[in-house]
Amino acid sequence: MYTLPLSKGFVDLLIAYLDNKTPMYKYLYAFVFYLIVAGSCVLPLGSLAQQLDIIDLENMSSEVRTDPWKAYLRIANFEEQSNFDDNDEKLWFLIRKAQAENLLYLYNDFEQTLASAYQLISHTTAPKAVIELNIFSGILDRRKGNYQSAKTYFLKAMSLAQSHQLVPLYLFAKQEYAYALSLLNQYEIALTQLNEAYSLALELDDEFTLAVLNETYGAVYGYMKKNELSVSYYQQALQGYTKINSKPYTAEAVYGLATTYRYWKKYDLAISNFKHYLKIIHFAENSDIDFYGNYGLAMTYAEKGDCVRALSIIETALVLSGELDYKVELLKQRARCEIKLGQLTQAKVSLSEATKMFIQLPELKDTTWEIEIDEIRSDIEKELGNYQLAYELIVGYYQKRAKIEADLSDERLAGLRNTFELEKRDAKIKLLQEQAKAQALEAERNYENSIAQQYRLALLLLFALIVLIAFLWQRRNTKKFIALSITDSLSGLFNRRYIFELFEKAFYSISPENGSLYILLLDIDNFKKINDNFGHAVGDDVIRKLSGICQSTLRNEDAIGRIGGEEFLCILPRIDNQQSISIAQRMLSNISQALFTNNEGTKFNVTVSIGIAKHSKACSVTKELFLQADKALYYAKNNGKNRVVLFDDITH
Repeated sequence: MYTLPLSKGFVDLLIAYLDNKTPMYKYLYAFVFYLIVAGSCVLPLGSLAQQLDIIDLENMSSEVRTDPWKAYLRIANFEEQSNFDDNDEKLWFLIRKAQAENLLYLYNDFEQTLASAYQLISHTTAPKAVIELNIFSGILDRRKGNYQSAKTYFLKAMSLAQSHQLVPLYLFAKQEYAYALSLLNQYEIALTQLNEAYSLALELDDEFTLAVLNETYGAVYGYMKKNELSVSYYQQALQGYTKINSKPYTAEAVYGLATTYRYWKKYDLAISNFKHYLKIIHFAENSDIDFYGNYGLAMTYAEKGDCVRALSIIETALVLSGELDYKVELLKQRARCEIKLGQLTQAKVSLSEATKMFIQLPELKDTTWEIEIDEIRSDIEKELGNYQLAYELIVGYYQKRAKIEADLSDERLAGLRNTFELEKRDAKIKLLQEQAKAQALEAERNYENSIAQQYRLALLLLFALIVLIAFLWQRRNTKKFIALSITDSLSGLFNRRYIFELFEKAFYSISPENGSLYILLLDIDNFKKINDNFGHAVGDDVIRKLSGICQSTLRNEDAIGRIGGEEFLCILPRIDNQQSISIAQRMLSNISQALFTNNEGTKFNVTVSIGIAKHSKACSVTKELFLQADKALYYAKNNGKNRVVLFDDITH
């Protein structure tokens, strides 16, 4: 190993000196000092780097989520070496420490670290830091059952990330917001949020973001009791986390998979996955980390009918640190098992403890979780022979349950969507107010400075304005260039190159086993006659108007592009067979009913033919799927036109 002479005392001096430097210059200073100073002992270059352990706190988020315990130790070592004269550096240290503590289930430490971090926030704090703190605060409140407060934090994070174009943070906050909505039974709104995020994530092509979104899809569909979909999404998430080697998120996906199997009553698969979770979760020295695995096992054994084993595991879980709403569920399950075993006095005690805990969870009042107390109490009274009281309790339970289900109707969901928009608006207004106050304080401080300082500030602002104008000008031109590079100038739709890029991304991100992908190939019937009879200007008008009809018929997550003179390609992700046919039929009908006008003012109609193909195991590349759609289109053209043909229908 190549070494340079360097005294141990000087290494300590160098470390202390570097603590006063910004991260940008630490490596340069370290290298120069190392080359020019000689000491009394020989120290390897690698050993010096290990002693200094200079880390980029702001950008080590990926390292933390890959191996939080190893990162936590590095962060702790960094704290011992640093004086934190720079508030920004100390803030990033606390943010990364909080991130690691959250993933290591060190929830008390996590809360204390967040409180310390908020004391360092000022009007000059980087937006990225504020966004991450809002996300962590939302996670903390959600864990405590304060779901409305959690939603507010996530909305703040989304708004700030969107305004600063920090797309990965925006998507992470958006999926956390969707998960919070699902805990309040607001499933449709949650899925809408996830669908919007997924479309952006596909363009971002970030494996971690896609995996997180798939995991949240799995959780929401699990709560909706759509178990097959839930398992599919959790498996996709697990593949993504395994690929990027993220220990804590892999464990979370295994836990989610186990929970869905439990809801699905596939108890052996659930137990197997919960046990696997308990094995892989020990990447940190934290005994409370077993709480959630024991919770899952206890609930599964109880639902399977093995109450003796369930009660034993419940007692183990209750003494560990865990979220309050999880402990309520354990107490409810303990009461059910005690009823089954004839331990009615103990069941009353368990139910009483659960009721007291619900008082600390006002967000869950009148939800499915809370009203189950009446159902269990009815079972106790029935076993005690108090049939009238048992009857009244069970009737009350089903009345409350019917009301909850009624509240989830389409009309109610429409109202909730409006509420979401209002909440988002209020969060933006509040954020702007805070920013305005900060600007006022900054202006007051500037006014109190000397005349010389004001001149320097004016020059600096002028320079910043020039840079900003240049940046905005360049950014506007860049956006125009990007828009031109992906848009077909005649139709206004995506051009051939870009629609095929989207096709490639969707094809390889959605496997046939875990989702569905359909493509539509559309061609205008007799388009040559339109050009020959009315002229190319009329033909161009037909393409423009028809493009608008097609765009308005598709869903938000669908994509359409013009790939030839009168030929169009539509990409329909996450859709079933019947839905794809229905969309194609609506498109066919809307186009055939539309009226077009020639140069003489005469009205005429236009029809199209559509071929549909589905991504299956038989298709290993996009070319094969495209050829299937082309064959279906050819079949439609040769059998009367103005029709929709599914490739599978002409091959059977």
